[in-house]
Amino acid sequence: MLFSRRFGPFFLVGVSILIDLVLTISSSSNYLSRLVKHNVLDDVTRVLCLSDLHVDYEENLDWLQRKGESTLTEADLVIVAGDISHRPQRIRSALKAIQDTGCRVVFVPGNHEAWDEKCSYRKLELVRKLCQDMGVLVDPTLITSFDKPLWILPLISWYDGSLELPGCEDLCTDFSIWPWRDFSACAWNDHPPMGGSYAKIPLNLADYFHELNENSIKFVKKQVEESIESSVITMSHFLPNAQCLPDWKNISSPTFQRKEWLDHGAPGTSSKFALVAGSTGLQRQIEEIQPDLHVFGHSHRPKDFVLADGIRYVHNPLGSPRERQMYMVSPGVDFQIIWNKFGQVSGETVIRLWEEQGGGIAGLNNRGFGRRRRRRPKNSRRIL
Repeated sequence: MLFSRRFGPFFLVGVSILIDLVLTISSSSNYLSRLVKHNVLDDVTRVLCLSDLHVDYEENLDWLQRKGESTLTEADLVIVAGDISHRPQRIRSALKAIQDTGCRVVFVPGNHEAWDEKCSYRKLELVRKLCQDMGVLVDPTLITSFDKPLWILPLISWYDGSLELPGCEDLCTDFSIWPWRDFSACAWNDHPPMGGSYAKIPLNLADYFHELNENSIKFVKKQVEESIESSVITMSHFLPNAQCLPDWKNISSPTFQRKEWLDHGAPGTSSKFALVAGSTGLQRQIEEIQPDLHVFGHSHRPKDFVLADGIRYVHNPLGSPRERQMYMVSPGVDFQIIWNKFGQVSGETVIRLWEEQGGGIAGLNNRGFGRRRRRRPKNSRRIL
């Protein structure tokens, strides 16, 4: 009697809370849905992709405004796979240029968005909030207006040296003094430089970001398992595997053929870039979810191919004006349609664009590759 008078009300409340908790946890998908914010869209008819907008070039922002008006509709969703700008106002201007067409945008940040000499963690949080305030999607998104449901899953990442080109170590002996801008423009106080042959690459930073992806991966994976007909597109800025590197010419080859593939004028740059290109840890996460397609950015060298695991990898960068002039990026680059209401939209296989469509070494030489650059026209200058 004493227990019921003094503690009875609290006991009943406790039991009620416990029952609610048990009911919630009894369904793992319901439990995960409480932890993972996600979006549902029922009016999308096409999914397109673009990366590496770099609107610090005025010409790129002009391109975005002009091309968006002519290409996009209010029934589109655009995947933007990182590297819009390091300047929040420029990020806002670029995203608004796309949104002004009426379409939706889903975004994952790149290395440029992290540039902040005081705290890069805080900078990425600022960019995420900017996106959320604008209605730009940054969380898993389900599209229900297609014949089959489609999930889009953003995966944040970084690089860790794990995509290093084998047999090219001699081309990276000066990596510690290579002027990679991230090393001076970012501040990762909890992840000091790795040192040694990996020099200034932040220690365990890629793993830190991959851990942040885990709940979203588990959530989407559970949803897909419960709906056999669902499809998945994953997206990241960074490269998940060596085959995505600019100079991996034979995607079915397990080994890098240095002599045949580093046949251009910048083998050292290619080898050092591989160290800051991405992470095999990201590939493991992609393989866990087994998407139909993975969209990535970062290298500024277009790709579109299917690996033996059946996953298609697409990189559609805007890049810099000079890269388009050199045919490193297609001069006719556009938002690439990758999905519509009937399913995946196939594209032409692209491995090394400047060789396949730009005339190879001779074409590069004819366009002045390797020559001293002229002063850029005003509308091609980068705003710093």
